[in-house]
Amino acid sequence: MRQRCMLVVWLAVAGLGAPVGFAEEAPAPKAAAGLSSATLTQLVQDYVKQIRDEEGDFSIEDEVTGNLRMLTLEQVGTQLTQEGDTTYLCAQMKDVDTGDSLDVDFGAAPIDGKPDIVDVRIHKVNGQVREAPAEEPVAQ
Repeated sequence: MRQRCMLVVWLAVAGLGAPVGFAEEAPAPKAAAGLSSATLTQLVQDYVKQIRDEEGDFSIEDEVTGNLRMLTLEQVGTQLTQEGDTTYLCAQMKDVDTGDSLDVDFGAAPIDGKPDIVDVRIHKVNGQVREAPAEEPVAQ
């Protein structure tokens, strides 16, 4: 089954908690450094390959358990989100040792005028949310 990163949209409520309607939607922010989904997908794939080539595997520390997770890249999503100057894209990865399915956010930002991966964070393990994804969808 294909897992997707989901964006949580909070609605304003008033009075007894009943929705009061939708406000006019603000325009979606532009991706930092003009990143497109295709560009960031390629950047994520190249980043994982480079780490794997240099270190023998792609591993990240699980901040909740403290364990080092050796991961394989299953699929890269297409939905970009923005957090400050960093543009995020979610990838589905598999833990080689446990078989756990993880959603991992890769964040890219411009460094010396060129986009580069600056943040990698686990936000789901076997469908259980660890950390909410960035809140602002990016116009593509």
